[in-house]
Amino acid sequence: MQEALLNVQRHAVATVVNAQLTYEQDKLIVAMADNGRGFSISDVAARPGHFGLQGMRERALSLGAE
Repeated sequence: MQEALLNVQRHAVATVVNAQLTYEQDKLIVAMADNGRGFSISDVAARPGHFGLQGMRERALSLGAE
């Protein structure tokens, strides 16, 4: 969640961010949305040194999360 908020701050040019945490008995659900400018996944993947989404994915997998 921290990385997602940092990405919004650094790149999205958003004026509104909605972060929702839902605690259930056996899981935690994190949902993020903003009104920022968006991006193309393929464009981000092609930029060297930018690992925000991939880093979040790898951290989630290392914890057994999706």
